[in-house]
Amino acid sequence: SFETSAGSCHYVVRMGHPAGCATSGSLGWGWAFNFAFSSAVSLYLGLGMAYKVKHKGHNFGVEAVPNVEFWRALPGYVRDGIEFSHRAVS
Repeated sequence: SFETSAGSCHYVVRMGHPAGCATSGSLGWGWAFNFAFSSAVSLYLGLGMAYKVKHKGHNFGVEAVPNVEFWRALPGYVRDGIEFSHRAVS
């Protein structure tokens, strides 16, 4: 609906759609995915760092991150993939 008052520059627009209504109950699959992904990343980092510090003798810090060499090289891998894809398309 659209409402206005005579002689005013104030307008109110109301749009109704079922997707805009609050729902009760579960938060939905998006929140479940975010929670699961965040939990998995936290476990990966926490347990991996604990293992490297306790069993491998690393100091706590960046070097204790599991597969730190891969994470350091990842930006280069992404750049290489983008360049390869760009060359393949053009």
